[in-house]
Amino acid sequence: MSGREGAAEARGRMGSLQALCRGLLAAWRSRDAVRESSWLWDGRRRVVGIAEASGGRALLFAELLAEGESYQLVRTAKEQLAGDVTMAEAAAMRAKREGWQALDFSVCLPDEVVRFYEMELPPHMEGDEWREAAHWELDARLMAEGLDADAYAMAYRRQGEVSVMLAAAEHQYLEGLQAGFASQGIALRGMAALAPDDGSGEALLAAHGLELLPAQRMFLPAIAAALAALSDEPVLSLRLWGEMIPRRHFRYRRLAALCCAVTFLILFAAAFFDTRAYFEAKRDCEREEQALALLQRDEKTMRMTAKLQQEIQQRDAKAARLVEGAMPWYSVMVHLGRPELQTEGVWLKSIALRQDKKIEIRGAALSYGALSSFLQSFEADRDFFPQGPILEESAEETGAEKPGIAFRISLGI
Repeated sequence: MSGREGAAEARGRMGSLQALCRGLLAAWRSRDAVRESSWLWDGRRRVVGIAEASGGRALLFAELLAEGESYQLVRTAKEQLAGDVTMAEAAAMRAKREGWQALDFSVCLPDEVVRFYEMELPPHMEGDEWREAAHWELDARLMAEGLDADAYAMAYRRQGEVSVMLAAAEHQYLEGLQAGFASQGIALRGMAALAPDDGSGEALLAAHGLELLPAQRMFLPAIAAALAALSDEPVLSLRLWGEMIPRRHFRYRRLAALCCAVTFLILFAAAFFDTRAYFEAKRDCEREEQALALLQRDEKTMRMTAKLQQEIQQRDAKAARLVEGAMPWYSVMVHLGRPELQTEGVWLKSIALRQDKKIEIRGAALSYGALSSFLQSFEADRDFFPQGPILEESAEETGAEKPGIAFRISLGI
């Protein structure tokens, strides 16, 4: 194989490899475009481009909607400039009528305030190399015209393999324009210059999905201004001020709603558990109150029982004090009335308690035999009269209607 054929084969393989890499990059970009929109991320961007119409007595507006790499022209409008109304004031009035206050704006600068140049690059310059070369070329062009390059904002756009369009505008003019829009409450995201059209403008727009009707071609500068704020590499224009709007932004309202929902759920759960704990504590309290009521009732019953017992003890003590040292006369009379002690011929005259706690019985008997039988009858009741009777005195009675023997006996119980 010759060296020429080997080089051709190597170039072919490199071309195939580059095509494969481009295919993978395109697939990855399409995948990113699909992922740009999600529940918390919004991949849609809306911007309003502003440009002066031919003659400078009217403003052109074009609202663009971008989603991924596709663009859609939503609507266009035209606002007449009457009297001393400035571009910012007219844009503010139109924004209120159209409901654009919350949208971003981008301005296409008039041709008379922008200096355009064109240069050619050496072949095979890529990336930062051609941008640095374009910057120094534009700097040299401005200095060649006796201008201070530091006082100008610069922009460059490649228009082919070797051709580069250069643009410059004074910082002072751009700052004044930005201050005017800010005073009207309009968020200005970019300022661009429409490059001289070589007839390929509509074709470039069509490649991005923007098909213009004949009546919409007059809004091409406004569309170019809007695209300058939506693309990192602006189509048809050169961005002299500002930066690209991020491809997606956070859905703050949904996040706030999510946070509110989560907070509500947390508070609801906390309230639920607190309520349950409250009712459980209330139920426990009711049970404790019932138990306390029962204890109080039992305590009251115990106090009443103790009081009754005390009263009974006091009554028993009083009764004991009353009967202490007293003779159980009832028992004495019952025992003396037993049949065993009923002796014929003996009768009792008196029964008395003496100082020595003995019972003294006085009576009379018809004979000593009857008296002896009476005394012996006490032997049958030794349980009550354990000591038996003691005859202390006996004597015959004289002068009585019925003669007999008077006696006096003592008994211990």
